[in-house]
Amino acid sequence: MCDADHRLGSNGFEEIESHPFFDGLNWDKLRAHKSPWLPDLKSDEDCVNFDHFDEEDPFIPLEDRKNRKVRQDI
Repeated sequence: MCDADHRLGSNGFEEIESHPFFDGLNWDKLRAHKSPWLPDLKSDEDCVNFDHFDEEDPFIPLEDRKNRKVRQDI
């Protein structure tokens, strides 16, 4: 990762399109191709293909905690 000014595409889409990684890709017909992998989903909310992470309380800076009423019903 790098800052936005140095990322591929920061100088426009043509920079991405002309990158050797995408050599031979027909950009005009990109959406006409079927994905090489389609997940088996049980519903629109199915997130079984995502990694599980333990829930953490959101970070609230100390100065904000002093002046904030935190909801306990969430």
